[in-house]
Amino acid sequence: MDVFSCGCVLAELWTDGRAVFNLSELFAYRAGTLGLDGLLDNIDDPHVKASLDSSNYRPRLIGTGHD
Repeated sequence: MDVFSCGCVLAELWTDGRAVFNLSELFAYRAGTLGLDGLLDNIDDPHVKASLDSSNYRPRLIGTGHD
């Protein structure tokens, strides 16, 4: 599991099972047009909020080395 996926799982646990993203939101987040502000506002613990904010960096495509 990568850090982004781990952050998504932890966010879902701390928001009582609310999925972090649907597919279109995931693409928007990856493109940089959607943030985590609304989701993180529902988490009261500042340490959990900071951990999720730092772990949910924007995923990038990883090159194959043949680029």
